[in-house]
Amino acid sequence: MIPIGSLTIVHNRQSGLWEVQGCEPAVTFQSGPVGRSQALKFAIRQEYPEVAAAVERLVSKHPPAAGRAWDAAYLLVAGHVLVPGVDASSHHVARVVSQADGRLPHHYYIGDVGESLTCTCQDYSRGGIDVGAYAFCKHVLAYCLGQYLGWPLQEQPAASPRPRKEAGGVWRSRVVTRVNGGATRNGAGHGPETGQAGGNGAPAYANGEPVQEAHQVAYEAFVNRMRTAPYSQEKLMSWYYGR
Repeated sequence: MIPIGSLTIVHNRQSGLWEVQGCEPAVTFQSGPVGRSQALKFAIRQEYPEVAAAVERLVSKHPPAAGRAWDAAYLLVAGHVLVPGVDASSHHVARVVSQADGRLPHHYYIGDVGESLTCTCQDYSRGGIDVGAYAFCKHVLAYCLGQYLGWPLQEQPAASPRPRKEAGGVWRSRVVTRVNGGATRNGAGHGPETGQAGGNGAPAYANGEPVQEAHQVAYEAFVNRMRTAPYSQEKLMSWYYGR
C-alpha cells in the first residue's frame, strides 16, 4: 500500500494489477514494475500537480533522467527528504530516506561542495545520470526538486502507511499475524517482522506481491539482515546484487 496524498496505490494480489484507490472510479494499471510506475505517476499528477509539472519540464529537456526524476518526485511527496540530522557532516544539507521502506535505517546524505551537490548512495558514486554539466541520483534530484518548489525539509520520516487487514489476520502494518493462539507481536510464535503471512502462508513483499520461489533465498537473506521484508522484488534484487 502506497499512500500519495488522499490516494492509495495497492497491488491486487488476485489480478496482479495495480490500483489507485481514493478516486472515483478507481484506476487500474498493468502488473509489474511498469504498472507500479504508471500508478505512481498518475497519483502524483492528481495530488501534486506542481511537482508533476516540474518533473515533466526536466524530463522534456533531459529524457534519460525520467526514471530518477519520477522516483525523486515520490521521495519528495512521501516526506522522505529530511533535515541533515545530528550525524551529518558540516557540508551536508539534507538526508533522504531509502525509497524501499521508510522504516529502514538507510539514510543517504546530500552534500554541498560548492559548485555541485553530492550523495552517499551507490548510484551517485557510479556516475548517476548527467543533467546538464552535473551528475544526479534520485536523492539529489529529490532535494533539488524540493528546493525549486520551496518545500521545507522534514524533521522526521513520514508515518508508515495505514495498517491493513488480510483474511485470517489481525490489523498490522506491512505484516499479517495469524490469529492462532493469542501470541503477541513480539511474543512466542513470531519471528522477525517480515511480509510472511505466517503458518503455511507464502512469503510476500511489503507491497503485497508474492515472492517467487527463485528469489526466496535472497528474500530470507534480506529478512535475516534487515529484520523486515523488502518492499518489492526490484528492491530485493538491487540489495542482493549490490546495485
